Amino acid sequence: MEMNRILFISSVTACSLLSAASAMGAELEEIIVTAQKREQSLQDVPISLDVIGGEALRNAKIDTTIDLALATPSIHFQQAFIPLASSFGLRGINTYATSGGLQPSVSFVIDGVPIARVGEFQAELGDIERVEILRGPQGTLFGRNATAGAINVVRKKPTEAFEGYVEGSITDDDEYIVRMGVSGPITDRVRGRLAAYSKQLDDYIDNLHPLADDEGGEENFGLLGKLDIDVSDSVNVLLTAEYSRQNTDLSPSVTIVADTIPGIGAIRETALGNGDIALGQSVIRDLNKINVNENSFADTINKGIAADLTWQLKDGLTLKSISAYRSWEVGSEIDVDATPANPENTMFMPIVGWNRSNLHPGGSSAPGYFFETDYFSQELRLEGSGEPLDWVVGGFYQIYTDGNAQETPLLQVDYFFEPGLGLPGDGILGNNYYFFTDPVKAEAEWETWAAFGDVTWHITDNLNLFAGLRWTMEDTRMNRYSRRVSIGPAEAPFYDVVNPDFVVIDLDALAADPLWSLFQSTTKFKAEDRAEDWSGRIGASWDVTDDINVYITASRGFVGSGIKFGRDSSPDNTFVDPSIAESYELGLKADWLDRGLRTNLALFWTEVVDLQTSRLIPGTVQTTTFNAGDLRSHGLEANISWNVTDQLMMDFSATWMDTEVKDLLQPCYPGQPQGAGECEFDNNNDGTADLQDLDGKSGVMAPDLAYRALVRYDIMFDTLPFDGFAQVSYTWQDDIQFRLTYDPMTEQDAYGLTDIVVGIEDRQGRYTVSVFGKNIGDEEFVNNLDSADGVIGRVFGRVTRQAQAYYGIRARYNF
Repeated sequence: MEMNRILFISSVTACSLLSAASAMGAELEEIIVTAQKREQSLQDVPISLDVIGGEALRNAKIDTTIDLALATPSIHFQQAFIPLASSFGLRGINTYATSGGLQPSVSFVIDGVPIARVGEFQAELGDIERVEILRGPQGTLFGRNATAGAINVVRKKPTEAFEGYVEGSITDDDEYIVRMGVSGPITDRVRGRLAAYSKQLDDYIDNLHPLADDEGGEENFGLLGKLDIDVSDSVNVLLTAEYSRQNTDLSPSVTIVADTIPGIGAIRETALGNGDIALGQSVIRDLNKINVNENSFADTINKGIAADLTWQLKDGLTLKSISAYRSWEVGSEIDVDATPANPENTMFMPIVGWNRSNLHPGGSSAPGYFFETDYFSQELRLEGSGEPLDWVVGGFYQIYTDGNAQETPLLQVDYFFEPGLGLPGDGILGNNYYFFTDPVKAEAEWETWAAFGDVTWHITDNLNLFAGLRWTMEDTRMNRYSRRVSIGPAEAPFYDVVNPDFVVIDLDALAADPLWSLFQSTTKFKAEDRAEDWSGRIGASWDVTDDINVYITASRGFVGSGIKFGRDSSPDNTFVDPSIAESYELGLKADWLDRGLRTNLALFWTEVVDLQTSRLIPGTVQTTTFNAGDLRSHGLEANISWNVTDQLMMDFSATWMDTEVKDLLQPCYPGQPQGAGECEFDNNNDGTADLQDLDGKSGVMAPDLAYRALVRYDIMFDTLPFDGFAQVSYTWQDDIQFRLTYDPMTEQDAYGLTDIVVGIEDRQGRYTVSVFGKNIGDEEFVNNLDSADGVIGRVFGRVTRQAQAYYGIRARYNF
């Protein structure tokens, strides 16, 4: 299989080169990028890069950063129960932080400002100039969270001439998007730009519960303003302010395989069918059907301001300053048990959840999960260019605060009650419930200083040497409060249900009543840590001809300490060790056939030490954050563009990689065979193996092969004021494992998606109208799979709207 994939990529590359001799198309446009903090041609940058322009994003209906995973095989995305916990990955390296506290492995940069957390990444891609995907460690110029790579989003700047646009789209599944923008001069020295968007998507997941809504929909809007000010002939300031609000139904937990613990599977199926087990089984078989009494949602507010100052000190010498302040907050609630069970009718489910109680540390009006961040960053660079050196030196500072308040109140059958809480469990599945909650409030702060430099030495007209070094020091502090409350069983209810989401517990009355067994504990502590390390790169590039460049690079990246925000955090177990990545890359960038054919190839080898991630604690709805051993990744990346004729364009991109986990023991998955090579280590000394050795396993979220092929044909209408076009793309991804337990049931099978676009374009560029189809083969897939036997199901997943076919029309008018 592996050899077939190598041959596949090689054959596509070879066929493109050989068959090109039979046709001659127009010259490919030069692509300008800022991957090295200065404007350069894509073909001159010694980095494996994928670039998607704003028009290409619109034509492919790539509306959000999440959709980027469908536009390029470089990026992989994992959906989680709240925006904070979702994850992007590059080259098989990703950070999956279900409870926050970890810095991402993929650095996300918007207009030169590094974004601090994954939750901010899931934004609408409006008013975009281009998106640059930089693969491999980029710590020298992009900072500490770039061990896997960086995604550099460049938005449009104000223009010298007045212009604007209005764009709208509508789909057959009731999605409505409106975007608009205006740009132009305000005075001789000031230019402005204002852009806005609004999006509404109806629910696409049917909920059978008569008192709850369907799920999957969203309502978003945002504003972006820019002022480009010429302070003098040599000083320019670009001011940016933005605001967005997203209200989404998230991606609810969908039970895919019922529980395998004896008796519980039938109980779940009966509950999901409102008493009809056959109906419950049909709900499980349908990925777009649920039956829950509490709707999931996330309400997100994102704000940011930035000042980008450019001072031309003299020819070839520039001072650059980027100052930014950003804040982001999200309130979320979910249906923990993923059934219609509730405290007043448990339906014999072993676990029944509320979203919050009067013990919530954020107060009675706070959502079940509340997270807020704010941070200030300052980057100062001195840039020099000229013969024989191009160089940059600078410093970076960021102060980042992260706070959260969360609670998951549960009714638990004593069979499932967590041991060690002072309450007896009889080991018999029944309807003898305990109440358990462990509210957490945590505040954390990361303060970061860095100094960096990078230089390219043009030894000859054809040969360049480059090197860079960055030293980063990061102080991490946390103040954490947690409380654990458990109440034993009795004949009468011990709670007052205010509404299906909120319950009031009278602890004083319970403590005075001998019929109840009450257990309470409170933990408060502060902790701090310092991490410091270096990132860097060294390499060479050689222009074999004017159109062929070969380069080789060695690079190193660094991610600072992570914090355990989860419920297993303690004074002695607060931080997650920093993560280090080392990588080697050999690349070829070449234009052929009068620059009508472009082939960019890169071979890479990467090793990550102490990879940071998180996972569910078996048998619970709680998560833990930890260092997941080491990861090795090597492979081949290819980007090929070919103007076959003046009207026919073909584009192909692919990533083949082989990943391997090292030095990691993890819990066994449910039902895993006992013995060598399987579940073989007894961690609890109870005579039963409960750990497996993952040495040699492939990485999670790391398909061996992913590729995207696109063909576009422009149709000329000589007698009409417009021309037409037709575009078809096919995106394919190999099998992907979502969990470090390597449970066969948490592996997504390989799948392919076909998209089509047909439209017309005014020759003067005034308007475009197109119809499109997404996933026209109606291929089902999920963005996440996990196992919580006895809690949500033997296997549950998160469904994406992209996993079903939908069609629409888009129109844009430029003025």
